[in-house]
Amino acid sequence: LKHRADHNLHIFSPHPRRSVFVAMLFCCCVGDDNIRNEIPEKVSAIPVVSERDPQFNEAVFIMEAPAAEPEPKDAGAGGDAPPPRFLALINKQTGSESVGWQVDIVDRKLLYLCRILDGPSPLQNYNLSVAEEKQLKIGDYIMQVNGKNDSVHEMMGTSRNSEKLELCVQRPRLFTKTVSKDGGNLGLALTHARGCPSLCIEDIKEGAVMMHAPEVQIGDRIVTVNGVKGDSETLMKAIQKDALLKIEFSRAG
Repeated sequence: LKHRADHNLHIFSPHPRRSVFVAMLFCCCVGDDNIRNEIPEKVSAIPVVSERDPQFNEAVFIMEAPAAEPEPKDAGAGGDAPPPRFLALINKQTGSESVGWQVDIVDRKLLYLCRILDGPSPLQNYNLSVAEEKQLKIGDYIMQVNGKNDSVHEMMGTSRNSEKLELCVQRPRLFTKTVSKDGGNLGLALTHARGCPSLCIEDIKEGAVMMHAPEVQIGDRIVTVNGVKGDSETLMKAIQKDALLKIEFSRAG
């Protein structure tokens, strides 16, 4: 483990002569009036955001996962009907009141709902007031906040400072692929926010996924591995554990 200024660098290899994880620790300070992130030169990720914990340290991981042999056919990323999209109207007593969520913004485009906080909150009040098909759920994507979607910083700032929130909510499109490891590379660069139940694909390079699962895209998220769900660390361990991987992906629309 090497310490250097504000960043920690850790090289970990489950196989001799191979480094598969690079973890870089940086500080992202998020307040009600501004959002600031420090981005390493080659690692771009923004950690999970919790309104109740505006000061935090977050780890960003890039993983080059083991390779795959040609796979059996699985459910693709297509489908006859797109997943539902709807508007959610959330009322806060004051602009500074917490919405009652944690969102992952590592893809820098959308808000990914990774946790609904316990206890009374504007989000919990909203969910209690609408039918199940209109409730916000873990795994939903927030496409817009009050019509704003230029950046995740703009959407987060609007959600923090506005009393009335109109959220454009996209249910995830889920699809499954099966890969068999053979000691090579899947060719996936993955980022995650600590505690979030997904791994976000930041880049796809030459490897088994590019060859055998061309429908997988940058921005897709791994949410289940061989039936295992959990936080990002649990998912990474599941990817390492077995030779045959049945991976469920999530996509916004």
